Amino acid sequence: MTENCDFGRYRSFIVPPFCITLRKVGIKGRRHLVVDEVRSPPYRPWSPLIVIGNRKSGNNEGELVLRAFRAY
Repeated sequence: MTENCDFGRYRSFIVPPFCITLRKVGIKGRRHLVVDEVRSPPYRPWSPLIVIGNRKSGNNEGELVLRAFRAY
């Protein structure tokens, strides 16, 4: 696939994968990735929308919201 995604009309809200740096933490066998750095993309204006939800509180409504965001 040679076509590049420009994130369309929502690009000012999206944190592109190439702007995120991850690092491994933890001990061997129980390592996981954490976000180490988020850099601004090379275009302006940029006002990222970051969704944070607690999957285990309330009536699992946080899980439903996160699922909805992952679907798009």
